[in-house]
Amino acid sequence: MRARERPLARIHGVRRMSSLALSLVSGCLEIGGVLMVFRQGYSLGWALGAALAYQCGNALATPVEVGLGSYDLLVALGAILLTLLGSLPLPLLVSFFLLSAGVNGMRKVASTRGFGFSTFWKRTTRIAGFVLGGVLQVPGLQLGAGIALAAGLALLGRPTRSDFLSLRLSRLRAPKLLGLSMVLHQAHYFAYAYALLLLLATRMHGFTPLAGLVFTTGWMSYIFARRILGDATPVRTFLLGHALATSALLGMFFWRGAITGYLVLWFATGFGGGTVYCLRAVAGTRFGLHPARLDSYENLGHILGTAVSLGVAAMTDGTRFAFVAGAILATCAAALLWLATRRPSHPDHLSSSSS
Repeated sequence: MRARERPLARIHGVRRMSSLALSLVSGCLEIGGVLMVFRQGYSLGWALGAALAYQCGNALATPVEVGLGSYDLLVALGAILLTLLGSLPLPLLVSFFLLSAGVNGMRKVASTRGFGFSTFWKRTTRIAGFVLGGVLQVPGLQLGAGIALAAGLALLGRPTRSDFLSLRLSRLRAPKLLGLSMVLHQAHYFAYAYALLLLLATRMHGFTPLAGLVFTTGWMSYIFARRILGDATPVRTFLLGHALATSALLGMFFWRGAITGYLVLWFATGFGGGTVYCLRAVAGTRFGLHPARLDSYENLGHILGTAVSLGVAAMTDGTRFAFVAGAILATCAAALLWLATRRPSHPDHLSSSSS
């Protein structure tokens, strides 16, 4: 390698590692925020509200794109609010929203600039963040915010005016049934995932480090679903994965035994959530649609599922019926994909526009 190219290679390497650090921080923030509210003794609704705040912040970067410097500012504001008013529930949730918007916005910028890693490594790092999230208090999240700021500055390099003042609104479109299937697919997972996390934390008498660790069990099957189930027949695989997830979720609703039973069933549900690749495959092969066009639907599903979990908890004063809600949403997601592939595709549904 030439002498001139070495500094550039080092900068590229630092920026790639910054991208990985952001994945770690996002996992810490997502799970750590929920468990931190739980540990502080707030109600189940506030804990699920923290999850909803995170997901709303995460979704912001898809339809609304701002400069990288603006994402740094959001993280800084979130960290300040967390430091000054982190003992109050509402400011705490607002800080989660700001931190999530900033961190996940940076992750998107890193990916679009070619500094990202493979999906496997991003998911693995996020899982490590889940484990760390179980032990974090406010100082830990402040440290995570500091790491995110450092990573954002590394990605920013020499800032320009557009890094702070640019704004772009994107509208992404896909065939209605396919898009709705993605929404409900994501919603089915988030309808029960945080509820299960809080159920585990309760059954473990508030010992959240262990709850964060065992929560990763379901993500093991999620990561390896494609290798195990294959992708030769995406529609059939999607239907199979969701049938398995529905059965496991109903099993979790009726289960009254040891935590081990929840973990086995939780692992089985990952084969439903992990089949998201089937939706993207159908989008490309059936509809000629770039997979990124489904991102808005995916984020909408995150918000919908978490809101459903919050609503169920408010109506039932517990988490158990969240498993039933997840099973219903999983069944609907599978039915919609089946219907989508039975209808002729229409190219006019596939356009996108930006302003």
